[in-house]
Amino acid sequence: MAAEFGEFLSGVELRRPNTPLLSNLTGTWMSDEQITDPASWARQISSTINFADELDVLLSDQDRILVEVGPAAA
Repeated sequence: MAAEFGEFLSGVELRRPNTPLLSNLTGTWMSDEQITDPASWARQISSTINFADELDVLLSDQDRILVEVGPAAA
């Protein structure tokens, strides 16, 4: 599924968002190169995530707001 997702994204124009994004893979801020790389997104959905590292980055700045988006409860 990850390969198909990467292939799909190869046909989409990926651009840098206005809001910085954290990488599930590295636990740090994503670079413009990572954000616009379809393979990076395919790896995000199929690899082990570093959620604790992401939280450390977010919580190190008291002025940040944390919003987690995920599937709704059934």
